Amino acid sequence: NNKNIIFDLNFSKIYLEKSINKLSKKNKIIVCATSVHKVIKIKRVINKIDFIFLNKAELLKLTNTSNIIIGVKKILKQNKKIKIITTNSKNNVIFGSNEFIKKIKPPLIKVVNENGAGDALAAMMIYLLNKKEEMNYILKTSVACGSYYASGKSLKSRSDFLKIKNLSKKVIIQ
Repeated sequence: NNKNIIFDLNFSKIYLEKSINKLSKKNKIIVCATSVHKVIKIKRVINKIDFIFLNKAELLKLTNTSNIIIGVKKILKQNKKIKIITTNSKNNVIFGSNEFIKKIKPPLIKVVNENGAGDALAAMMIYLLNKKEEMNYILKTSVACGSYYASGKSLKSRSDFLKIKNLSKKVIIQ
């Protein structure tokens, strides 16, 4: 009975470690990093995580590196099954898995407020993964969703979703 268990890092380190260790045996563990100061809480259980969403600062802190690609590779060495999504403001989103590391160029938008854009990206990605969509479609649509949110719009209706799908045509996967 494999479920997605989603954690943010507002729980205590002990609670996160115990919960992830116990629940990772039969479930998919997804972590949304919430702060550069809290990301170190998962250092000892990184090998039990299936998906992690973080921004550049959180990745560099977690891996003690100074480069996104090196940081992603360092995590992939510790955990072959993990998928890593690293946002970097309006720059490329990096998606890393054991199969490949992809740079995803978001569409050009006028940024109104970046707060919550990573959450919007993560929510869309989790939704599309559960629908078993194809990975390039998931990546393009999720990055478009984060960009759409950063442009000051929110996802409230089917027409918003259609605008995101349209915006996803401007997302480039390298």
